[in-house]
Amino acid sequence: MNKRAIFSHYSAIIDKLIDNSMFFSAYFQAPWYMEEDLLGEEYEELPTSINICNGATRSCIIDNDYDYVVKFDIEEDAFGSACERESGIYRAAKVRSLDCYFNEIEYIGTYTHTYYFYDIEEIQEHCNYLIYEAKKFDEELMAHEEEMTLQSITVSIPLYGCRRAHAYDCGPCDNELVAQAQKVVSPLRGRNICVATAFIRDYGIEEYKRMSEFAIEQQINDLHLSNIGEVEGKFVLLDFSGYHSEEDEEETESWGL
Repeated sequence: MNKRAIFSHYSAIIDKLIDNSMFFSAYFQAPWYMEEDLLGEEYEELPTSINICNGATRSCIIDNDYDYVVKFDIEEDAFGSACERESGIYRAAKVRSLDCYFNEIEYIGTYTHTYYFYDIEEIQEHCNYLIYEAKKFDEELMAHEEEMTLQSITVSIPLYGCRRAHAYDCGPCDNELVAQAQKVVSPLRGRNICVATAFIRDYGIEEYKRMSEFAIEQQINDLHLSNIGEVEGKFVLLDFSGYHSEEDEEETESWGL
């Protein structure tokens, strides 16, 4: 992974996001969810290949014409930073020779940008800041901009790079593989049994057992179909930091039932 090249590529994209849209000038002060991921239709300055996707605690910027994507935290869960945790899990998997089952992720640098804009608290006071579509947000902000004061804003965002993966087609769950998976206590079948059967089909039951032991040790949860993908024709975990609430201990006790 060429961390410097990935950081440079996505820093330039984020620069354009902030400089060409009032929504993103606010977004990177306090990231919000968006229902409209495709940006090129609204901002001609940006490539139409750029998407932004969100999860419970993180955002991911994807350039479909580039081999890598970047992730960054939008808030912490009970275990802290999901990106930092995921990077640590990958390093631990490498020590155990399990890294081939995970999509490699590394810290690539902290993006910093200083610009003039309105403070988040003022935006929340005068605008419906829960508008999820960038264009509508910009229009509402312009209608209230005289009520707010421009000030210098600096954002610092730790970025983590990982390979861009393809969607994984699990296909129908094979009954024999389901029976094998059900004999092993594993977070890999906690949300969807097809995740477990896909792993067994590609790597075998013994590796599934070994992987399951590691996943329990690392308290990897929240494994579902949206968090797996395909790299070089085989199953990999894409999002494996999990989501950990204050009730996480109760959740982990239920694995395998």
